[in-house]
Amino acid sequence: MTKKYLSARTRTKHTYAFYKERRNNPQWRDDFIQVRSQRRKALFIQTIVILIIIAGGAVYFSKATPMKRVVEQSATSSSTTARTESTKEPSADPAIAIRHNSSDEEQASTSVSSNSMASIESSNDNRDTTSSTTMADDDVDQKVVKEYIANGFLMAPVKYNGEDATEAMEANRAPQNLIHDGYTNGYIKDDTTVRLAHMGAASDGSYQIKDGILVIQLGASQHKFRYSVNNGSVSFENEKLDEPDGASVEFQLKKDTNAREVVDSRQLQN
Repeated sequence: MTKKYLSARTRTKHTYAFYKERRNNPQWRDDFIQVRSQRRKALFIQTIVILIIIAGGAVYFSKATPMKRVVEQSATSSSTTARTESTKEPSADPAIAIRHNSSDEEQASTSVSSNSMASIESSNDNRDTTSSTTMADDDVDQKVVKEYIANGFLMAPVKYNGEDATEAMEANRAPQNLIHDGYTNGYIKDDTTVRLAHMGAASDGSYQIKDGILVIQLGASQHKFRYSVNNGSVSFENEKLDEPDGASVEFQLKKDTNAREVVDSRQLQN
């Protein structure tokens, strides 16, 4: 039966495949990251259990094999002495042959177990190396994004129900205050704070750059922009939000070197 994970947003359970299909949806992105973390922890624990079982088997066989070899050597020595003293050459002892075959099978089993354990350890080492590399790359990308928008950025609605926002307003298919109310300048103040100019005033909000997403929070309002970094160049995907009336608004974030001057010219409210 496929394992299901609880959604922090809807408080219902879904499969990992369900969350993965919606990983690029801002509404499901946090749930996907949380479920992916739970899944990785479970896989890690399973791998540790397998390694413990295999290691225990290897230790058992490594201790049992030398003792059996001593018994076999003793039996072989006695058989050789008996053949020397006898005037007739006896036939091969079936019991000895059986013991030799058993020893060979145990040695082969121990070798397979050791090889399996080495293979799993090598796989885990590669996985840890890949994970460390990915984390290091993400840290570098975070610094690049932070430096890119440190001195100023602009957030504004660019589409309404898939149509250019300006054209939709001119045709009365969008609220006339759409761009005015959604137009926001800002810059990074410190490691956790952004200062934003919105609707004639300035306010301090918070931000976070993590797992390929820039989150900007001002009061109850939150924006999430997925980003990518290529050779030091940063690009942001547009954010799509669903309004209570069913309309879809698409926001764009871009660098704006004049934003700091605009924000600092406004009266600070908090």
